[in-house]
Amino acid sequence: CRHFGNVVSGTVIGTLIYGALAVANRMLFGLLPGFLGELLGAIPFLQVGIPAIASIYFDVFSGCLQAYIFCMLSMMYIQDAAGGPDAE
Repeated sequence: CRHFGNVVSGTVIGTLIYGALAVANRMLFGLLPGFLGELLGAIPFLQVGIPAIASIYFDVFSGCLQAYIFCMLSMMYIQDAAGGPDAE
């Protein structure tokens, strides 16, 4: 359940970043006068690479790190419960 929450939170954060960049793109290029401002404001320049990089961190890296830590803690618990070589 916790791992699912981390993956979903990464998706929510990525969606919020994408939406914020859409607003920033319209505001930034909307400052240009006339038709040029309307045309460039409609093209999503800021939404091309930045959300992809954020998605790599929040979706992929965070989920893999959470799964790795969960596996390590499970292995340590099982070793301790089974009376492994380091158990006293």
